[in-house]
Amino acid sequence: QKQEARLHGRARQEWHRKGIDSAIRFADTFPEHREALAVRTRAAQQLYTLKQPQAAIVQAQKVVERKDAPAALQLANWTVIAHARFDLGDYQGAEQAYLQVLARTGKGDEEHAKFKENLAASIYKQGEQARASGDMAAAARHFLRIATVVPDSDINVTAQYDAASAFIVLKQWDRAITILERWRKNNPGHPLQAEATRKLAVLYQQNGQPLRAAGELERIAATEKDPALRREAAWTAATLYREAGRHEQAIRAYESFVKQFPRPVEQATEARYQLVQLYGEIGKPGKQRHWREAIIEADRSAGRMRTDRTRFLAAHARLALTEGALAAYRSVALKEPLKASLARKKKYMKAAIEGYREAAAYKVAEVTTQATYAIGEIYRDFGKALMQSQRPRNLNEEELEQYEILLEEQAYPFEEKAIEVHEANAARVAGGIYDEWVRKSMRALAELLPVRYGKEEKGEDFVATLQ
Repeated sequence: QKQEARLHGRARQEWHRKGIDSAIRFADTFPEHREALAVRTRAAQQLYTLKQPQAAIVQAQKVVERKDAPAALQLANWTVIAHARFDLGDYQGAEQAYLQVLARTGKGDEEHAKFKENLAASIYKQGEQARASGDMAAAARHFLRIATVVPDSDINVTAQYDAASAFIVLKQWDRAITILERWRKNNPGHPLQAEATRKLAVLYQQNGQPLRAAGELERIAATEKDPALRREAAWTAATLYREAGRHEQAIRAYESFVKQFPRPVEQATEARYQLVQLYGEIGKPGKQRHWREAIIEADRSAGRMRTDRTRFLAAHARLALTEGALAAYRSVALKEPLKASLARKKKYMKAAIEGYREAAAYKVAEVTTQATYAIGEIYRDFGKALMQSQRPRNLNEEELEQYEILLEEQAYPFEEKAIEVHEANAARVAGGIYDEWVRKSMRALAELLPVRYGKEEKGEDFVATLQ
């Protein structure tokens, strides 16, 4: 040692190594010498410092195997073994060695806490090795062991989270949920809190707990920084409440979605459509009307963000809103005083026809045909209503006859208009449109003009004759 201090560079390194070899030779030659264990201990420590962990373990092991080795030397050599095995990736061996170190270190010792973290790291590394090899069950067991062996370790926080992740891979949703719920409660300020919430949202869905999933998603929608992720979470939460039949919660979630995420317009319009359905299911027509009007306005003001879907929903909303005017029209009976009731019925008729024309203007085929049929039927009904209206009571027979002729003259143009509208609907067959409303228009024409449209098909009789 004195000579080593006088050397430099490579010469000093070589001399240092010779000193270690000499110490080992001394300990091997004179194992019962009172300095042999101390000399071997120093050699083991020096070998570890030289990054020769395997050689250090060999020397340290010879000391710890001696029952007569002093406690201080036992501690020193177990420490070398523990560190060396850790460096070699023998984490199971390191774990056992650190347990020996801790058994020989008092809790008040300043090194005690560090050795506990080393022990936790050894167990955690075993979990990482198992995970890397694809054995997720073993990985989870190792990660969870830290909570038992070293519960107050800093690594335990990460280990518990990783254990939950392992159970997710194993599709053991219940175990993953239990661990993550406890983890989130115990680590409120942890940077992974947001990720834990996202994981729980998915886990609850996978585990058949849609309401709890929705609650987590609402938490994400309220706290997440990424707007796209917030929007997706808010939408999914509302959808889950809807699917679970929780109308009030679904309504609250969809209304919040529309308020927070008016763009893109299509998705916000879908939310409004869901609100229309929900308010219908709980019997609130006033709210239904409000959201139908909101759908129409959203589509009208969408500009370049207008889509076929927003136009489709707006067309159906306009169609539904017109039903109110149609009902009002039908509720008015033509009776004395005829002038007043006729004015009211005409007012509602015009409102209904205008509504259906607006619906047809969206150029959504199924809406256009339904609206056209409805307009034709309104004209047809109005003509019938005139003919069935209450007659004045003070007319004599001749005056009543003249009155009937006048009524027919008044009703005829409405029948003609009905025929014209239904014919326009029926003509859509040539364009490949033959839906329920086109068929209804054709049946109406058969009643209005039976000579032209009420002919019986002979095809079936012909086929029967051939058979």
